[in-house]
Amino acid sequence: MRDRVSTPLEQFHAQMGTINDLVFQLTSDSPPAALADVRDALMVATSTISGMIGLPRGTTDCRFHPQGPIDPVAPEGWSNCLLCNTHRRRSTGGHRSERPPSSSN
Repeated sequence: MRDRVSTPLEQFHAQMGTINDLVFQLTSDSPPAALADVRDALMVATSTISGMIGLPRGTTDCRFHPQGPIDPVAPEGWSNCLLCNTHRRRSTGGHRSERPPSSSN
C-alpha cells in the first residue's frame, strides 16, 4: 500500500481536530504542559493556514524573531516583525520616529 500525501487542507483539518481534542481535555487544574500542547498545536495550524493563503513565513528580517509573526503594516525602514514593531510603536506613542532605526541593531 502506498502512503498517501495529504493536502494542506487535509492537514489543517486534522490539526484542528487535534486542537479540539486537546482543548476539551483541559480542566481548571490542567498542568502548564497541557496548555503548552494546545499552544504548540495552534502554532502548527497557524503555520499551515498561513501557507495556504500565501502569507510569507519566516521573513521578518528580525534577528530576535526570524520566525515571528509578520507585521502587515510595517512602516518603511522597519523590519517585518510584528513583535518588535508593536514594541516600537508603544515606546513611541504609536508614531514612527523621523529616523528609521539603525540597521546595526
